Amino acid sequence: MRATTLIATLLLGAGILTGGAVLIPALAQNGTGSTLGTAATTGQDGWLTLHEVQLKLEALGYRELTKIERDDDKYEVKATDAQGQRVEIDVDPVTGAVLDTEVKRSKGDRSNTDQASWLTVHQVQVKLEATGYRDIQEIERERDHYQAKATDAQGQRVKLAIDPHSGDVLDTDVKRSRRDDNRSADEPRTRLSVDPYTGDVIEGTAAERATRPATPK
Repeated sequence: MRATTLIATLLLGAGILTGGAVLIPALAQNGTGSTLGTAATTGQDGWLTLHEVQLKLEALGYRELTKIERDDDKYEVKATDAQGQRVEIDVDPVTGAVLDTEVKRSKGDRSNTDQASWLTVHQVQVKLEATGYRDIQEIERERDHYQAKATDAQGQRVKLAIDPHSGDVLDTDVKRSRRDDNRSADEPRTRLSVDPYTGDVIEGTAAERATRPATPK
């Protein structure tokens, strides 16, 4: 009986240690409690959040980050380097190390001073999270607004146009609805064809219509 109790205790202790190894990185990943960039919501285990990438790059001397996008195996960032050059950089998603740099505009080129009073990328992120958006995968500064890709409060993937001064959402384009994600692969879907002469919508594909009995006229 004592041996059985000892084995059960050891197994329980191992389970707690294992659980701790999983929980600690997940909690340390984003001190704000946000779901942005966490393994639970993105499936990208161990990745830095957008804000953590920003802090890493600023520590390396980069500034004026106008785009941070989460790609398949890296982050893509547009920024100004320590020499004043506009660059596009690839960033290691786990360490924050710069993997590759491409100079887009040298220091001598004219810069856009109209954007000096704009919110920063991180401020835009904070505004969106406060409004209920999550899983933000991209924030990019355009000519007269910010553009972001995120999941809204209804679980829909959306593309947003954002006021650069207030952080208000100006326009929303639904890219994928919650119903699309929940639809079963076996659920029948209707394919439509259009009659080239009348413009009438004909149900089914050409192959399906070929096997369907003709409708008597």
